[in-house]
Amino acid sequence: MKGKMKKLFALALAAIMVLAMGITVSAQTVGTEAQDTATITINNASKGETYNVYKLFDATVTGGVGGSIIYTGDIPEGLTTFFEKDAAGNIQATDLAVTDGKVSEELETALSNWAKDAAPVYDEAIVSDGSVLKFVGLDYGYYVVTTSQGDHALTVDSTNPNASVYDKNSTVPTVPDEDGKKVENDNVSIGDTVTYTLKFTTSNYDGEGASAKKITSYIITDTLPEWLDNVTVTNIKIGDDVYKVDNSVPQFDREKKITIPWTATEESGSVAVGDSLYKNGVTVVVTYTAKVVSTDITIAGAGNENTFTLKYTTEGEEGEKEPDKSTATEIIYTYALAVKKVDQAGKALPGATFSVIGLQTAEENKGVYIVSGKTEPGGKDTVMSTDDNGILIIKGVAAGNYQVQEETAPTGYNKLTDPVPVEAVKLSTSETNYTTYLDKNGNVVNTETDVVVTYENADIAASVLPVVNMSGTILPSTGGIGTTIFYVVGGILVIGAGILLITKKRMSKSN
Repeated sequence: MKGKMKKLFALALAAIMVLAMGITVSAQTVGTEAQDTATITINNASKGETYNVYKLFDATVTGGVGGSIIYTGDIPEGLTTFFEKDAAGNIQATDLAVTDGKVSEELETALSNWAKDAAPVYDEAIVSDGSVLKFVGLDYGYYVVTTSQGDHALTVDSTNPNASVYDKNSTVPTVPDEDGKKVENDNVSIGDTVTYTLKFTTSNYDGEGASAKKITSYIITDTLPEWLDNVTVTNIKIGDDVYKVDNSVPQFDREKKITIPWTATEESGSVAVGDSLYKNGVTVVVTYTAKVVSTDITIAGAGNENTFTLKYTTEGEEGEKEPDKSTATEIIYTYALAVKKVDQAGKALPGATFSVIGLQTAEENKGVYIVSGKTEPGGKDTVMSTDDNGILIIKGVAAGNYQVQEETAPTGYNKLTDPVPVEAVKLSTSETNYTTYLDKNGNVVNTETDVVVTYENADIAASVLPVVNMSGTILPSTGGIGTTIFYVVGGILVIGAGILLITKKRMSKSN
């Protein structure tokens, strides 16, 4: 039994941060101090937030301050898995109440739910003025303190007889490191529509204590580079609420900003002018879509950055402020394909045309095309021409596998009848230096030969596809109708010539 009593005492201490130093700042005191009563002190109470105190169990202290403690009372139905009574009726904590020396998440949730229907010690909730908040004149007991910010109750043991509490739900405006800005897919083709989310957590006040200033608005700024077009904000969520103005979702203005008011400018129900409109510490998530276009987009290399910045304004102060962590950046990537047309000796061949199955492109320069979108079902892929050196560059493809179809071959060379596969790979460079080799039949091989195909481009990184054409004209294959006719006609001529020769010899003998 002694072990479980110690566990309950440890449980109470695990849920709080006890401050050894005396309180040297001004305090907001609730209640009337009296001899042999307890005090609960919240040292970081957030200005404007409301606090309630609930008594869960009675306590008896033997031997004065720091003496032995016995908890008694009724265990609420929703908490019976976390507390139990011994034979003497004293309350102990179960193993489910503690995880690694701290209040378990299950108990935190259960206490928060219990407090929703329990009667508070004070008739009215206490609104913090930002100073140290002290609840005095309390009976000894095991208490739960709730706050209007965050989701967790604060569990304290006030029978020491004095307990100090740190409000772990207290927040400051911040942009999270990991998911402050995210893109649904960072591997894109030009013409794709991408989806970004921006996320930040809020506070209703800037600063600490009584000098904290009420935050009146949050300002979201996004760089929205030129390579993003048709930017459309599809959703803004503040906590569980969808934020709209005149029944529509606000869009970025000409300065690429969205401003969200954070205090009321007019009375509405229980909300007075100047009141904070949202719960302290809520998370705001902004979702928008945009089309990736060719303007100034970087091919491969370092990719294409897009940054969002969070700022806010405060009551009675001019200008915008930035939290300590105010920005988040996301990067998307797009790549390029290069086709080099050569003969079986590795010599460059101009005059060929190609298409890439499923792609639409627009000509940027001679031999250089940029993706404009996907081919619609039943549509025709764009036909592209090589430059004078037999080079074709296609910019703005996502990493992945493609099929290159030769549409026309250079004069005097045989056209490829089947598509040639090529993979656009993720490249971190910004230039191309490509070398491969051909065997005597014009096939690309991985070993060195006398036939070398090279391609260099100092301005762009690309996956290179060498396409080899053989010279000459393709005749109908053996067994095809064309050669069959040749064979039949030729055979007839040979037979006819033989008959004619024999006939002439017989006629000569007769004479």
